[in-house]
Amino acid sequence: LTGQQAAQDKAVAKLEAELLLTRNAASEVADKAAQLSMKLAGEVQGGRDAANKAGEAHNAKVTALEQEAAAARREAEGARADAARIQGHGEEAARGAAKLGTDLAA
Repeated sequence: LTGQQAAQDKAVAKLEAELLLTRNAASEVADKAAQLSMKLAGEVQGGRDAANKAGEAHNAKVTALEQEAAAARREAEGARADAARIQGHGEEAARGAAKLGTDLAA
């Protein structure tokens, strides 16, 4: 009985040692997984930050282009108004010249 008990105690001790090694290995794997998870989360956040910055830069560029287009439209409207004013002066001058020609012929 004592020899059998000793063999059982030895087998139990061996299983306990294996269990301890397995727990330690599992703990190391869990630690590494947590580290990798944190690293990946940081990289994902870095990617988000970069995407946000790129989006902000794009929005700023779009806003600048919209402002430039609005300024060009205002400039074109001013040029059209100037052209209409010049055309009006030309027509007035042509009428004046025709009247002068009529007056001189009379």
